[in-house]
Amino acid sequence: MKTIILGLGNPILSDDSIGIKVVRKLKKENPKIANRITETYAGGLNILDELEGFERAILIDSIRTGKYKVGTLLKLSPENFNTTDRLSYSHGIDYFSAIELGKKLGYKMPKEVIIFAIEVKDNYQFSEELSEELKDKLEEIIERIKGEV
Repeated sequence: MKTIILGLGNPILSDDSIGIKVVRKLKKENPKIANRITETYAGGLNILDELEGFERAILIDSIRTGKYKVGTLLKLSPENFNTTDRLSYSHGIDYFSAIELGKKLGYKMPKEVIIFAIEVKDNYQFSEELSEELKDKLEEIIERIKGEV
């Protein structure tokens, strides 16, 4: 199955960069883990170009709910995201609405979308470093995702 692993986030907003840091390590350690491992800082409609032509998409992103310990890895599907503030993108359209719109516009969009959401502490502070709590969990998170992929 033609798969993309896509790390999402902002590399200069502390814990928001977790998806990007995870895919960078996955790519470095095992570049054959998927047809394509990449990162993006864009959301909304901009994600269509990244996902087009793939049958399966694995999205890795931060989430801040306050319900879980920092570093908790949640495996979710699009249906889980009707009330979050992270994957419900604040720049006009969430990822899943963008995918549905892409299908309607004739883009070949993934039939299967898996989301690995990682509970974070601070996704608003300007820093290229993860919070200490999340940094301590990074290797464990990567191993769990590798086990799932």
